[in-house]
Amino acid sequence: MLEALEAAITDEISQYLDSDTVSVRPLTFWKEHQARFPAIAALARDTLSFPATGAGVERLFNTARDICHYRRSRIKSETVEALMMFLCTTKFDMEEQEAILLKKFFSQDELKAAKEEREEKLSEIEVDPISDTEEQEDEPEDKPGDAIEVVIEDRPEDVPEERPLPTSEHGRPCSPSLPPTCTQTRASGRKRKSREDDLFEYH
Repeated sequence: MLEALEAAITDEISQYLDSDTVSVRPLTFWKEHQARFPAIAALARDTLSFPATGAGVERLFNTARDICHYRRSRIKSETVEALMMFLCTTKFDMEEQEAILLKKFFSQDELKAAKEEREEKLSEIEVDPISDTEEQEDEPEDKPGDAIEVVIEDRPEDVPEERPLPTSEHGRPCSPSLPPTCTQTRASGRKRKSREDDLFEYH
């Protein structure tokens, strides 16, 4: 059974390699020839498919969000694609140039020694873990038997004493009395416009 399957896959690969080159999109080609090359079509489907989630996809969306800002919402899709391609290529070129400069000015042993020194510095850094109950342990707890010290300061002579609010029959404090309201009628100094007699008909 396995030998027959391996022979079929081998024949399928040989047929694919012996076939002529066609100028067509990869997905279109494998969609049209998936019955002829089922094993290779399944492999191509897994390789050429775009994952819906993943670190690479999310990183790409975050970078595109910086380019296609909400204040720049009129950028065409072709412009966004061109900017993303330019960003990726320039970043790759910069990393390659930095690697060339490092190889030019430093030997392999010096690069290895610098890497080991950086790793040693990172290992020497001590990090104190933060405890959720650390503040509760440091703060002193008040016990019911503890005495509370109250300091009473002397009142200066020039400061008048606060008078207590009057209380009602039930012992509740009453609100201070408000001044009486005084309302006066005022005659308007504006003269009313007289209506024209032509607007009316008298009989």
